[in-house]
Amino acid sequence: MADGAPHAATPALRALLDDVARGQDYRDHRVAVTPLSTGGGNYTSELFLITVAAPGRDDLRLFAKVANINGKMRDAAPITKLYETERFVYGMLVDIYRKLEEQNSVPAEHRLYFPKYYGCNPKVFEETIVLEDLGARGFGTHDRLKSIDWPYAAAAVAELAKFHALSFAYEHDNPEEFARVLKERRFEFGSDEEKTKGVWEGMVRGAVSACGEQHRARLGRYLAENAKRVLDYYEPLRRPVLVHGDYRPSNLMHRLKPEGAVEVVPVDWQTVRSGCAVTDLLYLVFAGSDKAFRDQHYTRLLDEYYAQLQAALRRLRLDPDMLYPRADFDYELQQSLPYGLLICVFVLPLVTVEAANAPRMDDMGLDAWQVKTSSLFSDRLNGVVDDYVAWGVL
Repeated sequence: MADGAPHAATPALRALLDDVARGQDYRDHRVAVTPLSTGGGNYTSELFLITVAAPGRDDLRLFAKVANINGKMRDAAPITKLYETERFVYGMLVDIYRKLEEQNSVPAEHRLYFPKYYGCNPKVFEETIVLEDLGARGFGTHDRLKSIDWPYAAAAVAELAKFHALSFAYEHDNPEEFARVLKERRFEFGSDEEKTKGVWEGMVRGAVSACGEQHRARLGRYLAENAKRVLDYYEPLRRPVLVHGDYRPSNLMHRLKPEGAVEVVPVDWQTVRSGCAVTDLLYLVFAGSDKAFRDQHYTRLLDEYYAQLQAALRRLRLDPDMLYPRADFDYELQQSLPYGLLICVFVLPLVTVEAANAPRMDDMGLDAWQVKTSSLFSDRLNGVVDDYVAWGVL
């Protein structure tokens, strides 16, 4: 390979890109590699944009994610499984879901879109996955410091509903295999309980200190009393599905169609696990919106998700009233509602962190994990606390 790259890619990445180029029949190819910064939006990988050029061929525009988590962090948390999970999604689950859509003649415009997968390197500490570059097709990421709006939120829950509906179809088509996959994809919290506990306690202290005086004591008591219940919200309730697990705007790509509609493509499938569908919905709401959005659209968005799920199930020739009636959805939502508050304690500091203060996971251990929160975190957190007080949870 003649390297025309403005970045000195690692030998492992260069070798993988060579394999991809040869696999796509790009002869006498040149590869340019450019680092991509997310400004604090990504923590588990280094990101790269790649252009593969060859005589007589259109440029091949690719995107690569290269693992950047060190051994100290991997020893304490199930980080290696994140990379394995994404390989499972692109190497197996995508094909299963596409087959289900084809078998049931789901119209192309209603199918769940996964970025095209070109290959991977599964070697531990070098884990890499190569996908199409959605940015070359006009897709971009949402500004994580801004609340989602209705058009974006509606498009996001429509894609989420398609993903969850395919779990129902997977179970219907192959219940034994689906049960095995659910078992393999159970959530793992971490092997070092003391360090994990220390991280949680540190995040709780940060949330309580950022909370307004009016509700500070109430929030502190609630989090102390419910600390042991955190893992409960990662278990399925009435209807187990495969969930995305980190469904927030930083992990979605979007663009405007010519007619002005928002098109959303979910990405970053590292956290797929067995769970309860409504937790993905709550995650999107509380990691992606502010109180002004929820005051106007919260109930409407719940209804939109369920309507989209019904439609997606029917396209897969399944009966939503039999498989997941509205009563079950409402029950799971009510039981899982505290999960939204817990998300704010642990996830919102990362969502709202200023780029200069984003923690680097390539050179720290779990015992040193800390996030310098911003004023936006306090604003968002207090809006969530107000909601949970009004709903009678706090």
